[in-house]
Amino acid sequence: MGASGDLAPLAHMAICLLGEGYVEYKSKILQTKVAFKNAGIESVLVPSYKEGLSLINGTSGMTAIGAILTVDSQLLLKLAQVITAMSLEVLFASIKPFDHKGHLLKPHHGQIIVAGNLRNLLRGSQLIKKDKQITDILEKELGEDVVSSETHRQEAYSLRCIPQILGPVWDTLEFVERTVLIETNAVDDNPLILSESDVFHGGHFHGQPVAMAMDYLSIALTEIGVLSERRTARILDRTLNHGLPPFLASGKPGLSYGYQGSQFTATSLVAENRSLSTPASIQSISTNAEFQDVVSMGMIAARKARQVFENTVNILILELMCVVQAAEYRGVNKLSDASKIVYKKVREAIPKLQSDRIISYDFEKVKSKIFTQSCLSAIESESGIKIE
Repeated sequence: MGASGDLAPLAHMAICLLGEGYVEYKSKILQTKVAFKNAGIESVLVPSYKEGLSLINGTSGMTAIGAILTVDSQLLLKLAQVITAMSLEVLFASIKPFDHKGHLLKPHHGQIIVAGNLRNLLRGSQLIKKDKQITDILEKELGEDVVSSETHRQEAYSLRCIPQILGPVWDTLEFVERTVLIETNAVDDNPLILSESDVFHGGHFHGQPVAMAMDYLSIALTEIGVLSERRTARILDRTLNHGLPPFLASGKPGLSYGYQGSQFTATSLVAENRSLSTPASIQSISTNAEFQDVVSMGMIAARKARQVFENTVNILILELMCVVQAAEYRGVNKLSDASKIVYKKVREAIPKLQSDRIISYDFEKVKSKIFTQSCLSAIESESGIKIE
């Protein structure tokens, strides 16, 4: 419940320090004392005054999940921008909405960062619409005759409003990181014995800061997935994808399935994330004879955020598989420098979808290849782009 701290989860961890309970050791569940013997651990913890209480009366459980999740989510957001840039290319989107001068007029920090990242990631692309092309279209429209520019002056929000959508996600991650860092380095025990004569009876065990941060993170991660699924839908829809095959099927439409199933999965995951994003931090239920009458539900919030994270990773990988297939039709040599690197890494994992096959196998290969810090570092070093 997150008050008084993560009592039950921490108690299960603490009893192991005492040599009791069960642990997983070398992929087997063993009695702790047996595992200790096998590992050559001779001594166990013998708590002194108040140390037993200190081990269980705090927010260490939810904060630990939150700390790992924060780092993983920062990686996810960076890779999301890499995949976004590739989608913008294969959909012939405009680079104009990411212009630095425009974003200075609405200077949310994350928004400016994301716009800058996209400009850098699209450097060298021959597929993205540049400023001169847009100017030429404008001059054509301002002529004496009414003519069709054969293009949309303003594109769909999933292509045009990315800084305004992912920017708040960037800001949210900054807030979550700050909250988790404070909690990690804080005293979350109670009571606090400050000196022989000074004892602080308070509520530092209460996990509300972490619980609310995890709920906020769930919402932010869900928004990444919402945006990704919408782009995947456009890439697969022949009425919106500017000449790509329906569902990116290599064979005859109707007889070849292509990546049609990818959107089914992505849509399902988005729906699940929306459900999981209902805040846990407001779901207090009184317990302990009305003594613990307002609790944080922080562990639930952290666990839900972890599931939203996993779902969002899967949504992005599905988009990446589609966008790499689409790049085959657009011309890989026309991609930006960064996108060419990503394309190569995906194709090292799986071949082009020439005919229908079981793509769940492909999915796992791409996920293990791409969604790693080492892959991101390679993309940054090979392209010379630092993604903030």
